[in-house]
Amino acid sequence: MSGFAFDITGRGGSDPEKEIRKAERQLNLAVKKVPNVVRKELRKALELAIADVIRRRPLKGNQIYEGLRVEDIPAGSNDIAMAIRGNRLLAVHEFGATIFAKRAQFLTIPLDAALKGGRKIHRSSRDWKNTFVFRSKAGNLLIAQKKGRRVVPLYVLKRSVRIPARLGMRQSIADQMPRALTRILDSMDKELNNG
Repeated sequence: MSGFAFDITGRGGSDPEKEIRKAERQLNLAVKKVPNVVRKELRKALELAIADVIRRRPLKGNQIYEGLRVEDIPAGSNDIAMAIRGNRLLAVHEFGATIFAKRAQFLTIPLDAALKGGRKIHRSSRDWKNTFVFRSKAGNLLIAQKKGRRVVPLYVLKRSVRIPARLGMRQSIADQMPRALTRILDSMDKELNNG
């Protein structure tokens, strides 16, 4: 990093005190710009991490990524804090979670017959006509519908479901940080040299 140049030797007709004051002004101006440079590059790194996660890990029902954004967090005058905010399901996919039924004894997990184009046909499993509950040979509880002589499984009933951590946002951010640090140092060098 080259920094800035000044002559304190007094040679070449320059006044050493004047050169030191000039250098001090340049440095103060550059230091004042540092938080903005860091904020800009940090935001860019986080936005690139978000784009990387969406590209590498498309999830069914992209509503999980809806509203995903980088936000500034109020901090002290010299502090810079940012967060990635979005849908509450984002944290479930990033860290993993065990989901339990809240208003019923079981979670109803829709099977292919209860879906159309990846979306539920009915809002609730109770909206289906001619349904009954039975235990499969594998031991799972199922909600099925009678259609003439056929039995069509619609939902599997579970007391809880474990969602594994699978998003990788933390790793994507960690991958972006070395490049962000390089850009920050380059930007600071430019500010010092152009100050």
